[in-house]
Amino acid sequence: MKDKCQGIHYLLGAWLDGELPKRKAGRIAEHLESCPVCRAEVDRIRAVRNLLREGFSAAVAVEDGALSSLHERIMRQIPFVKGGDTRGPERTRFWTPILRFRPVTLTLTVTVLLVSAVFFVVYKPAPTVIKTSSVNDCIVEDVESGDRTILLFKTHGSDMTVIWVTGNRDV
Repeated sequence: MKDKCQGIHYLLGAWLDGELPKRKAGRIAEHLESCPVCRAEVDRIRAVRNLLREGFSAAVAVEDGALSSLHERIMRQIPFVKGGDTRGPERTRFWTPILRFRPVTLTLTVTVLLVSAVFFVVYKPAPTVIKTSSVNDCIVEDVESGDRTILLFKTHGSDMTVIWVTGNRDV
């Protein structure tokens, strides 16, 4: 085998498959016309490929009945779902029962979210500091007992304090 043949020898399989660029494939074709050793190697590769194809075709033909039988057995074990879809065995997850009642679950979720939003937006505790203006700030404090409420109103600017006592007068 010549040195030039060694460089081409490892490319013969790719050349037979048509995987080489046109330029390189053309050089190999020219070499094969002039080199009987490489031509014989190409013939051996083709013979091996033909034997493999024939053997595979024969094996598939013999096992074709077995393969179709296997396919039928597998298809019988897959449960059919409404609409013609097939699914494998369902794995039970903790949310699977919840998803069966999607409309109810969705309605409950939306209701809880809306009630929560309304509660947090509408319900606001009474502020203890009321700002009437930037100049006259006032503080309102209240104390509730069993039968009385005492309300203390203070302004910072005029040092005025107003006390309201509401509830039972009989003390």
